[in-house]
Amino acid sequence: MKELKNRGKLVTILVAVFFLVSSIPTVYAQETNWEEVLTQITEANKTLPSLSGTGDANISVVAEEEPQFAGNYNFDFRYNVEPRFSAELSLNGNTSFPVNEYDEDWNVVDTFMQEEPTNFTLTVVEGILYVFDGSSWTVEDISELEKQASDEYYQTLEEVENSGQNDITPELVSFYEKYFNLSETDTDYVFTLKENVNSEEFWNDLEASSNINIEAKKQEAIEQAIAQIEEQTEEPMTPEEKSQFEETYNKSFDLALKIGQNITVSYDKASYIISGMTMDLQITEADIKELIGEEIQDEDLGGLLIELAINLTFDEQGQTFDIQVPADAPTFNDDSSTESISSDDQNVSSEESTESNVSEDNSMDSIEEDSSTEASSSSAA
Repeated sequence: MKELKNRGKLVTILVAVFFLVSSIPTVYAQETNWEEVLTQITEANKTLPSLSGTGDANISVVAEEEPQFAGNYNFDFRYNVEPRFSAELSLNGNTSFPVNEYDEDWNVVDTFMQEEPTNFTLTVVEGILYVFDGSSWTVEDISELEKQASDEYYQTLEEVENSGQNDITPELVSFYEKYFNLSETDTDYVFTLKENVNSEEFWNDLEASSNINIEAKKQEAIEQAIAQIEEQTEEPMTPEEKSQFEETYNKSFDLALKIGQNITVSYDKASYIISGMTMDLQITEADIKELIGEEIQDEDLGGLLIELAINLTFDEQGQTFDIQVPADAPTFNDDSSTESISSDDQNVSSEESTESNVSEDNSMDSIEEDSSTEASSSSAA
């Protein structure tokens, strides 16, 4: 089996895909039905409510007509917004990846997919992140990130309110009627993007029918993303790299509309709060080459195909959940921003602590016995 030629390119691809997918919910943030439903949903979703949910995800990556990765997962989550953000997520399932089989001369004679169980939990309490991957813990202080996200969230709310982006105008209603389909179930309003949407026309119409400056939002997002990348890599991006990144990000909006036709968003009829989302995404080698551009046009990606299916159901909106530090999690070490400890090390540490306490108790008993003996000798004398 052949391998992908350039892992660096694959990393670039996955980064681009991340920004592509993360930009999609923005399209649906205000979507509602023609005027009454649109108004109700917009009003109900002005602020972010606490909620819980369940879901499943299936991902498949194929190249050279051979599977490269597969994952099947179930998960549930919940989070509180007030009085301070807290959250917990648990995920379990199976992850499969290719393993080569060699002969005595180290020639690959066969390749098979090895499946491993995947168990993962994540908890955030009082600005501390606790992650357990099934064998080890990672504990990290994310209070600065939490504060930054909170500041940006409330700043966005203020900007939206002041700019009138929540105003439901006839132009905005017409925009949604033109580009979205609405169906109803007994409990939900369900929105989907219409087929064969012209990307340039879509974004121009959205900007004209709302108070959203699309180009300004794009530029702001690009600058923030570049700043984060530079902070993580501790290296400044060159002008050429920034230009390439900006071009890729802009193209992701076109691809987002293409794959957005396979996304549905549901709102509860009673509360008008989001109740579910489904995604059935397929990203091909041609999509990736179009997204990345000239830099990758001549690369052989081996017919790379990424398929992702996600189903989410949200419930208990506006509730307060009892989220606590996991009972078996290690204590955060203030002297270090990140602490990782395996469950075996934790058990060994606990055993050593117990042995140390026993040893100290025995030593104290010995000292007391010696003191008692000396006292008896003095009394006899």
